[in-house]
Amino acid sequence: MRLILVRHGESEWNAAGRVQGQADPGLSARGREEARRVAPLVRAQRPEVVVCSDLRRAADTAAIVAGAPAEPDPRWRESAMGDWTGRDVDELWADPAGRFAAWREGRATPPGGESWEQMCARVAAAARDLAARGAARALVVTHGGPVRAACAELAGLHPTALVPVPNGSMTVIDLTSRRLRALGVRPASAAALRSDG
Repeated sequence: MRLILVRHGESEWNAAGRVQGQADPGLSARGREEARRVAPLVRAQRPEVVVCSDLRRAADTAAIVAGAPAEPDPRWRESAMGDWTGRDVDELWADPAGRFAAWREGRATPPGGESWEQMCARVAAAARDLAARGAARALVVTHGGPVRAACAELAGLHPTALVPVPNGSMTVIDLTSRRLRALGVRPASAAALRSDG
């Protein structure tokens, strides 16, 4: 099976630089546009099954990308961020103890939050269940953490080797060969195309 993972478009909290975890802010106007822009890339993959995280920003992105509501599965939610939920991202990066950086590398758990191993286990179980349904291509609209967890669990990549994927981007994993086919792909903006001549 080919697993097509889409990170939701920018949310209101992404725009404000706040840690979301399993909080449920909606998409920003930019996020809705990101979803519209990535939709042709995703549809070209011809997904047979469409699943999403049950959080609003993922469900709304899925409806735009797929052109119809997706089947919600809470196992595709973002990592639970505990006491970091709602905090300013730059403030957490500036912490001299380096806990946020260690979390990004899968070496630390947010206070009161979910561990890297816990998130990886639920994402891997959700992917196995999708594969068992027999579809050749499955689309999952999810979050940055589960995309990285899927790359680690299903393609054998270490979390320190993975950069965060941008909002409104597509990642593709071939489950049979355990190969990463694409990571964080999104269409160039019209402004970027103009500036390149």
